[in-house]
Amino acid sequence: MGNKISKKERQRLEAEAQKKAKKKDTWSFMIMCVALVAIMWGVGYLINGSELANPPAKKQVVSVEVTNTKFTDEAKVLTTEDEIKLACSAFELVRIKHKEVEGNPEPYLTLEYHMEDGTVKALEIAEGAATWEGVTKPLVREKMMLEMMDAVFFPEFVEEK
Repeated sequence: MGNKISKKERQRLEAEAQKKAKKKDTWSFMIMCVALVAIMWGVGYLINGSELANPPAKKQVVSVEVTNTKFTDEAKVLTTEDEIKLACSAFELVRIKHKEVEGNPEPYLTLEYHMEDGTVKALEIAEGAATWEGVTKPLVREKMMLEMMDAVFFPEFVEEK
């Protein structure tokens, strides 16, 4: 008489067990989704690199001097709002890898951002590396980035293809 469970009690226990199993399955699925997203983000981060940190605020930039020693030693000074906006958006093109470069490569493309407070921040692009805020890191997709910057800032020197 002590081991017999009524039909209603058995149904209640089975429903409770199914509820627990469903809850466990839901949590397992959610953890698996979060893990997959984290793995995909991590792989993309390693392959595609990242943008430079702390770009200059467009509203605080007074002018930008752009030099490209491949073409000329003369600097172009950008002062209009559209030119400054364009020079600040150059940061979106620069993708870097996550390790630092040894030594200090000689830059051939330099963007000097003259700020309202009188400071100058320089983005220097050398063969395969970018220097920003004193840190030099290797570039991702260097050729594409340089071709686009050359076409935007020095169109008179870029050959039509």
